[in-house]
Parts: sequence; C-alpha cells; structure tokens
Amino acid sequence: MWTPILARLTKAQRKSLGGLIDLSNPPDFLEFAREALAGSGQLGYGGRVLLQTSAVTWGMLLPGGLSRDQARQMAARIQQATDFDLRLVQVLSDYVEETAETGLNAAGIELVLRGLDLIEHIGAKPRLFLPLVKFVKHPDGNIRSKAAKVVGQITVNQGWVERHASALEPRVRSNVLEAIAENPEIPKKQLFDLLRRASRDPHHRVAVTALFLLARRGDAESLERLELLLTTGEPPFQKSAAWALSQLRTPCD
Repeated sequence: MWTPILARLTKAQRKSLGGLIDLSNPPDFLEFAREALAGSGQLGYGGRVLLQTSAVTWGMLLPGGLSRDQARQMAARIQQATDFDLRLVQVLSDYVEETAETGLNAAGIELVLRGLDLIEHIGAKPRLFLPLVKFVKHPDGNIRSKAAKVVGQITVNQGWVERHASALEPRVRSNVLEAIAENPEIPKKQLFDLLRRASRDPHHRVAVTALFLLARRGDAESLERLELLLTTGEPPFQKSAAWALSQLRTPCD
C-alpha cells in the first residue's frame, strides 16, 4: 500500500517521511497509522508527519487503500485534533486541477468521491462552501451529484440553493433537496416552499424526493400524493413512490 502513496508524495515529503519509517521496508500502513494517530484531541510527532506529508490523506483516498469505514474512522479521529477537512478539500482540488487536461479515469472519479464522502462524514462546514462549489461544476455527473449534496448541507445562500434546486440534472436537483432538508440553518418556510415547488417537478426522482421530505415532516397532503402516485402514477413515479412510502413506514432508530 505504501508504493502508490509514496508515488503521490514530493521528494521533500518522502524525505520527511523517511525520518519516521524505513521506506525500503515500511510497516503495515493501517496499523502504523492507527498507532501514530491514537491520541484523542492532539497529534503526536508520528501523526503530524503522516498528516503534513499527506501520506495518511492519500492512504484514505487511493483505490486499494483503506476501506471506507477505516478511512471514515481515521478521518474523524484526525478532525478532532486539527482541521483535516481543509487539508482534504485542498488535496482534492489540487488533484482535480492536475488532471483537468486529461480528465479523470474511473479510479480518479472514485478517489474524488471518497474524498467528498469523508468531508461529509466528518461534518462539512460553511468555510468549505467556495472550495466545494467547483466540484458541483465538475464534468462527471457522480462528482457533481455528491458535491451538491455536501454543499447543500452547509449553505444558506438562497441564490445557490434556488439555482441548483432547478438545475437540469435530476440527480443534482434531488440531492440538493435532500441536503438542504438536513441543513438546520435553512428557515423552515424557505425549505417547505422549495420542496412544494420541487414536488411539481416533471422528473419522478425530484418530485417524489420532495414529497417524501415533506411527508416525513408531517405534511399530510404530500403523503396523500405519494399514495395516489403509487396507484395512478406513471411506472417511474409508482416505483419511486413505493420506495418513499416504504421508508416512511420504517420506524426511525
């Protein structure tokens, strides 16, 4: 696992890391990182080196590295001690800029999606709004969709919300709705107005998402519309309504 990580590091970063471990015969990455980052609320020397050289960051992002759960746990631990979210978004931004001319291959797309997932998991903050917006404009639809979901959780910028809630791509529109519904800074009236407009969207994914989010907040009319779609809607609407109703009937943990 060290080989692809070291390939991403600069000469200076490798030299710094070489003062910590024997790069010709490195230890198991996961075990070493866990031990170096074991402290709660602060980083020891080993943890600081892993972070400053970006070795631990690439270990979380690169395909074939840590599992999603392992990466999430490690990212959350580092976030307790420092602003790891800022480092993550900077590494992702540099990577996307570096690959702008050639474009991202499948592995590169998965790498960026992993990074956005980690940022969401450790709690994206409003300070990341501008750095993350560029990902909403990325050529890859999966990246745009994931980024829209993360940004929607941290912005109260009504213009941005309205613009992307009415974006041409249904997946982006749907994800923005889900995200702002979880954003405590969005006023309730603004949220309900937006969801009611979205419930009239011609695309089944967007309309049903809006109805589901309204019904989950106790809106009886939206629940009735979902039940009606289940029996009288076009097949895509029926399928989406069936999913939404099954979720509404599942008790929350």
